[in-house]
Amino acid sequence: MKDSIVFNKSKAKKMAKNNLVVKSNQVVEASYTLTTLEQRLILSVIAQIPKGQEVSDDVLYPISIETVVKLGGDANIFYTNIKEALNRLYDRSIVLRDMDESTSFRWIQQKRETKSGELSIRFSAPILPFLSNLSTEFTKYLESDIVGMTSTYAIRFYELMMQYRSTGKREISLEDLRWMFQLQNKYPVWADLKRWVIDQATKEINQYSPYKLTIETKKTGRKITSIVLSFQDKKFLKADKGKKSNKTSQNCDSSDSKQKTVEIPANLT
Repeated sequence: MKDSIVFNKSKAKKMAKNNLVVKSNQVVEASYTLTTLEQRLILSVIAQIPKGQEVSDDVLYPISIETVVKLGGDANIFYTNIKEALNRLYDRSIVLRDMDESTSFRWIQQKRETKSGELSIRFSAPILPFLSNLSTEFTKYLESDIVGMTSTYAIRFYELMMQYRSTGKREISLEDLRWMFQLQNKYPVWADLKRWVIDQATKEINQYSPYKLTIETKKTGRKITSIVLSFQDKKFLKADKGKKSNKTSQNCDSSDSKQKTVEIPANLT
C-alpha cells in the first residue's frame, strides 16, 4: 500500500504498548546522527528482535508504514517518506567508543523493495551483537513510551534516561553530549544548544513519556560544563501528590477537632 496513513496517537499507544525496544548501552551512548523518521525505522525493527534470540546478518527485517506509525510520526506518513528515510539510513554510520578506541560501521548493509512495495533491511554484521542477544548491560523501554515525540534529541535523551532508571538521576558532560549527538560544530553557544536541543527534548519527554524530567546545569568556574538529568515516574508523582493532599486534609481535620469551646461568664454579657 503506497497511500498515506492517518496517524492516531491513542491508537498508536495501544498498538505499541507491549513492544519492547532493547539496545546495548554502547549503542545508546554511541555517536550518530539520525532524523526522527530514521530513528523510528531502526526502533521498529529492533522491537521485532526478542531479547536473547540469536540474530544472524542473513535475516531481512520487514518495515511497514503501520509499524512506523506505532512509534508516532506526522499526521500523514507517506510511502515515499519511508523510502527516502531508508535511502538516507543506508548511508548512515554509527561510532562506538571503548576506552581510547573508536569503531565506525554502518547501521544497515542492505535495503530491499519488492514490486508490491514491501520494504526490508538487513543490519550490518558488526552491530548485531549490540541490538539483541544481550548478555551484559543493556537499556530497554516500551515503544509506547516515545509515541508522539518528533525530536530525535528527545528520543536520544529518553534512552540516556532509561540507562539510569533505577537511580532517576544522571550527569552528562556537554563534551560527551555533543559527541553522542554529533553536535561538535552545531549550536556552539549554550543558549542555542539549550533552546533547540535540551529544552525541546525536555518538553516532549514530559508531554509524551511516562516520566517527568528536569535538567539542571553544573559549572566549572563560570562555564557550563555538564547537565544533570533528574526524572521520576509520573505515577509515583501522582501518588505522592495524593498522599500530601490527604495529609493536609487530615491535619486540618485534626486542628478543627482540637478547637476548644470557651464559655463567657454571665456577668460579662
